[in-house]
Amino acid sequence: KIYIFGGYPATRVSVATVQVYDSVTDTWSLGTPLPVALNHTVAAPHNGKIYVIGGQTGTGGTGPFVNTVNEYDPVRKTWTARAPMPTSRGGGGAAVIDGKIYVAGGRPPRGNDFAVYDPVANTWRTLPDLPSQRNHVGAVALGGKFYVMGGRLEAGFESAMTAVVEVYDPVTNQWTTRAPMLRPRGGLNAIVAHGYIHTFGGEGTNDTPTGVFPDHDVYDPTRNVWIKLPPMPMPVHGVTGCSFINGLIHLT
Repeated sequence: KIYIFGGYPATRVSVATVQVYDSVTDTWSLGTPLPVALNHTVAAPHNGKIYVIGGQTGTGGTGPFVNTVNEYDPVRKTWTARAPMPTSRGGGGAAVIDGKIYVAGGRPPRGNDFAVYDPVANTWRTLPDLPSQRNHVGAVALGGKFYVMGGRLEAGFESAMTAVVEVYDPVTNQWTTRAPMLRPRGGLNAIVAHGYIHTFGGEGTNDTPTGVFPDHDVYDPTRNVWIKLPPMPMPVHGVTGCSFINGLIHLT
């Protein structure tokens, strides 16, 4: 199942809605709403629970941001408050490595922030700063490392974008740089499938009326190269993320 938490519709008023997609029956249903209406959160699953971290209550690029962590139990359909992040931020990226949730970046002034959450101990630890401050990034875990790709440099939709790819190794506690994306993009989707990183969509182009990319590019970590694949049917701004289920990548 795919879970969509909060956000805001065309009214630009944040909602607490939880929407659930069942890939087997191809149907949608509603879950228990978030405790507080939020947008630009990050979410990560661990051990049958889903952790919704940070975000903001307003719809502007300046927040207000939150540092809350809310744990959702899909079976009981209940929410539990957990230990807050060290800083309040939204628009970052998260991934899970060895049962811990790594959260990097965020809208200014929190674009360099990087911390890890241990759901078992219910504790946070601050880690070395993300070298390139940014938000609306693609973030995945692959091979025991945490990849942060692209993103905005400022808060708004028309701000400058980056193509930089930086990788954190929990063993060495250090960041390194890999081959940049084929062109700068912010607000992109990223997902791992069969050992490759697929990236979809994003913002920062003048080639489409909406300013949004149809790009589908794939990163090969073994060769440290990017590969361009046929574009998406529709350009998307991808802050809702994507999921790899039963051999198929789903974009919402």
